Amino acid sequence: MAAPGGRHPRRAESVVILRRPCRARHVRMTLGMPLSDRAFRAFAREEPHIVVELLELVAPGVVPRARRVSPRRVDDPHLDPPRAMDADWVARVGKTDVVHVECQGYRDETFLERLFRYHLSLVLRYPKRRIRTIALWVIRPPPEQRLHELSSQGVDVEVTSVVLPEVSAELLLRSPRTSCFAPGAHPGSMTAAELCDATVRALHANRATERQWLLAAMLAATRGTYRAMVIAMQRAGVEPVIIEDLVRFGVDQGIEQGRAEGRAEALLGVLRARGLTPTEAQRDQILACTDIAVLDAWIGRAAVASSVDDVLG
Repeated sequence: MAAPGGRHPRRAESVVILRRPCRARHVRMTLGMPLSDRAFRAFAREEPHIVVELLELVAPGVVPRARRVSPRRVDDPHLDPPRAMDADWVARVGKTDVVHVECQGYRDETFLERLFRYHLSLVLRYPKRRIRTIALWVIRPPPEQRLHELSSQGVDVEVTSVVLPEVSAELLLRSPRTSCFAPGAHPGSMTAAELCDATVRALHANRATERQWLLAAMLAATRGTYRAMVIAMQRAGVEPVIIEDLVRFGVDQGIEQGRAEGRAEALLGVLRARGLTPTEAQRDQILACTDIAVLDAWIGRAAVASSVDDVLG
């Protein structure tokens, strides 16, 4: 139903603005899942050829060789039935294959169940194509979720698991295009500062896109090396990606409690993205807070604080 004046009411939504200082163009990402997953979704849809190159490096044989995936071949990630589901990345590769990549940057007991359902939904959508499902772990998965085959109700689903923290960063840095994934990989003998420096040099030399810089920054934040990445970018004369958090609410959201809950969830999302884990008491404190001004102050601190105590202090 349209609101007075012909304007449609807008539902509440949480938005993270990631911007590079002194630039007018902002990149907005809706919260609701960790920033690493959101960054991957946006990046992979705009630059799918880099995803294919990454998979050729870290999961040889999964994607048919000599195949290039252009943005127009990136498929609709909206999966249905049994109900609306959004996968992270789905693309038709050649005439016989569909590649599905699900990026997982946080612990979730339901992940394998969702992965199974995504795969079956794609089988229904593409009955004449082979579905290749890859779980791209940004964190090290729990042992019980590190499977190569999922089974349920007599149905077996083959899964290729790629654990980015166990992939050699040096391998990813060999290509200027896959170097944006290096901050989330195993540094080998490199220190965090050296890895960030190497990543920035590779991205800068390749004239990296905004999405590539964004993904590199998000992976660095996930691994706890965000500050090292910012310093590396500053040292190279590159404007660093600064994370700012802004929660926007529609005109139809007049309930203060709803606004506070939205800000609290936004704050928890920022903490996850920066690798800061609140205790159960701290999480309860955040979710119980109904003071918008206090929540806004906490959100501002979360972008630069080194601990949850510093945020709530």
